[in-house]
Amino acid sequence: MINPCVLFASCCEFKSKSVIEKFFGGNLVDGTEIDPNLIAYPWHIDNKYYTADVNLIALENKQLLDSNIGSLVSAVVLYFDSSSPYGLESAESFLPFLLAYDADVNILVCDSCQEDGRGILKRCAQEWCIAKGFELVELNPSEEVDPEDDFPETTGIDRIRQALQAHTWSNLTLKAKNPSEVKTAQIRSALNGVLGDQSGEEDDDFGGLLSHLSDIRSFVCSLSEEDRKEAAEVAVKAIFESIFDEPDDIEDL
Repeated sequence: MINPCVLFASCCEFKSKSVIEKFFGGNLVDGTEIDPNLIAYPWHIDNKYYTADVNLIALENKQLLDSNIGSLVSAVVLYFDSSSPYGLESAESFLPFLLAYDADVNILVCDSCQEDGRGILKRCAQEWCIAKGFELVELNPSEEVDPEDDFPETTGIDRIRQALQAHTWSNLTLKAKNPSEVKTAQIRSALNGVLGDQSGEEDDDFGGLLSHLSDIRSFVCSLSEEDRKEAAEVAVKAIFESIFDEPDDIEDL
């Protein structure tokens, strides 16, 4: 197995294999057993920027992977039970078995954070993610989508897929000639999934953009050190674009 990997783990009864099944739209592709406790599912990425072949690995137990497999882990997706008040503690207990791979992408996933004091509040989950270098993704967020929002935030499995495609995989084949332009486009696409594409909106939407600051920070913290500066620049530009009418106003700052 020479392809880079995304390690899916679960610290509750909901199996990591079930998250991967959702990732594939409910139709789980045929997997390959690479270890008595590990199954790898192939994912072919083909977007406007590049193509790549990646393996999604389902980890059902607390264990460190064999070094030959562990060296291929580029992203980690950890599912936790947000309905339990101990959900984040359970997630914490898995970190020694996940952060050892020093993955560039780290995503914390749950069904839906709570808003009424039961289970894990979204604010608490976001603070945990910022501290640990993860991005929070809810599969079924409780917030209703504003029907008048022309650029709604990307959520759920789509957000996980988007965040993973923003990574520069070691075996990708570019469809463009300039790798730096591709990377910038990938980061912008992923960041737009967090805050929505703010370009072209009215000034009075500036407050709405600021409400996403925790999500932006969580996303930037989930990136590799190399990509954080690029993502921060894209985020700052998006904020200024919501303030100034003309692109020249930004260049003059």
